[in-house]
Amino acid sequence: MRYKIIGFYLLTIFVTISSCIGQKKEVNELSIKKRYNSTFLPYGAIPIYYNLDSIKLIYFDAILNDTDNVVIIWDTGANRVTMPNLFINSLNEEDRLKLKIGSNELIYKEEIYFSDVFNQGIIARKRRKNILFTGWNLFKDKIVEVSYANRYIRILKNSNNLEGYECIPFSIKNNKLFTNIYVSMQSKTFHIKDALIDTGFNESFISDSRELSGIDMKKSRQVPGLASPNKNPFDGNFLLADRISIGNIHVDSIMICVTEMGALKFGNWTFTNILGNTFFEKFSVIFDFRNQKLYLKPLNDWFELYGIHLFYWFSKERK
Repeated sequence: MRYKIIGFYLLTIFVTISSCIGQKKEVNELSIKKRYNSTFLPYGAIPIYYNLDSIKLIYFDAILNDTDNVVIIWDTGANRVTMPNLFINSLNEEDRLKLKIGSNELIYKEEIYFSDVFNQGIIARKRRKNILFTGWNLFKDKIVEVSYANRYIRILKNSNNLEGYECIPFSIKNNKLFTNIYVSMQSKTFHIKDALIDTGFNESFISDSRELSGIDMKKSRQVPGLASPNKNPFDGNFLLADRISIGNIHVDSIMICVTEMGALKFGNWTFTNILGNTFFEKFSVIFDFRNQKLYLKPLNDWFELYGIHLFYWFSKERK
C-alpha cells in the first residue's frame, strides 16, 4: 500500500512538471510571435501566408462587399479576378467588386470570371473561406510592397525614400507585366527581352530550350509532372544558372527550369519566359503600378531567412 501511495505522488509530480513545461513553452512561443510581429511588421502591413513554406504563392485575408470573409490569391502573372460561383448574384453593378484589405478599401471594376476551381485547394479547407484568385490589376495604379522574408504586403502612398533599391522599368503588354533580364549559364549569356513577372509561379525562371539555344541538357535533372493551372503537365529540366541579372543587380548560382515543349500554355495564355517567386524572394520587392516600375533591394543573410531551396540538390551535374 505504501508503495502505491509513493507511486501516486511521483506520478502527480511528473504530470505537474510536464504541465508547467508545456505552459512555459506555449508562453515562450506566444511571446516570440508577438515580438516577431511587433519587430518586423510595419504600420499598414497586411500579413500573408503560404500553403507550404516551399510554395510561396501570396495569400491574404480580405472582406468582400462588407459581408464575406475571403482569402485572396494575388498573382501578378494574371490580369483578372476569378471568384466562386456562389457570388454570381451578389455583385454591385456600380462598384462591381469591393474589397477591404487591412485598412485599405479597393474597388475592382475589371474582368471577373466565376469558377469553383480555387475553392478546392488546401488553403480553402484550412481557412474555411472562399478563395478569390486575383491578378496584378487588383492593385492597379497602386504602389505595393511585398516582403517574402517577413510575410506581408503593404500599400504605399508613394515611392519616395527608397534608398538601396534598384529601379527597373516594366512594360504592360496584353495586360501582362514584362521586364528584361539576362541569364548566364554554361559560358553563354542570353538576353530575355520579355520575361513575365509572375508571383503565381513558384520557381525562379522557366524558359524553352529554343530560347536558350546551345544549352547542354545532359547537365540537368529531368523533373516530370510540372503542370500549368489547368493541370496540363509538361516536362521540365532543372539546370544551375550562373547568374540571373535584372537592371544592375543579380542573383548567382540559381536553379532554373528549361522545357523542351515550346511555349508554355496557361489556359488561353501562352508564354515563353516566366520570372517567379524563387527569384523575387531574394529581394525586398516594390511594384509601382502607377509608374510601371519595379524596385528590388537584395536581402542580407538569405539562407538564414529561407534555408536551402527545394531543388538545391539538382544543382549537382550528372556524371
